[in-house]
Amino acid sequence: MTKAVLKGVLAIFFIVSCSKNNMGEQSNSEKLSKINKIKIAEKTIFPDFIHLSETDFEKFANGENSKWFRFKNQKLFFIPYTDYSITTLILTDEPLKNKKLIELMKADKIMVEDSLNSIETTEIQTDKKIKLGMSKIFVEKIYGKPDSTKINNGNETLYWTFTMNENRNNYEFGNLKPFVHDGLEFSAEMIFKNSKLKTLIYNYQIP
Repeated sequence: MTKAVLKGVLAIFFIVSCSKNNMGEQSNSEKLSKINKIKIAEKTIFPDFIHLSETDFEKFANGENSKWFRFKNQKLFFIPYTDYSITTLILTDEPLKNKKLIELMKADKIMVEDSLNSIETTEIQTDKKIKLGMSKIFVEKIYGKPDSTKINNGNETLYWTFTMNENRNNYEFGNLKPFVHDGLEFSAEMIFKNSKLKTLIYNYQIP
C-alpha cells in the first residue's frame, strides 16, 4: 500500500469516526432535551384556587365586615391584587402566625383578629378538591413529592413550586381568584399534623 493510499484510507476512517461521534453527541443531546422537557412538563400546572359564590364575593367587596371567611373553625384569607385577583390564599384551622401575611392583609384593611364580623360561608374546598383534615397521601397524589420538607414542633411543612400553565377553558380571574398566565410561578406550602392538613398557603406570581 502506497503512502498516498494509506493517507486516503486514514482520512476516510477519520471522517467516518467524527461523523459517528457527532451523531452520538446529537443523539445524547436530543435525549437530554426530551428529559428536560418531561421535567418541565411535570412541574407545569394550572394553579389551584377556591371559587367563591357570587354572594360571598359581594359580601367581601361591598360588605361592612372583616374581609375574610369562616366555616366552623376554618378561616379563609385572601390577599387581593388588582381587579380582585389575588396574590395569596390562606386556609387554616389554627391561629394565623405568619406576621408578614398578617401585615399584608392589614394594609388591605383585612381585619384578621375580627372573627365576629368575618363572612360565614359553606364548606371550604379548593378546585383540586383539597380541604383541611385531608391526608398527606391524598395531597401527594395531586402534587407529587414535595420539593422540600421541614419538621418543627411535631408539624411537617411541605413545599412545592410550579410553573403556571393557562391551558384551561372557561376560566376567568378576579372575584378572589388568581391571574393565570403561562410561565408565572405558583407555589404551595402545606402544614400537616399527624399527616392531616392543618394549614394551606398558595402564592401566585403576578406579572
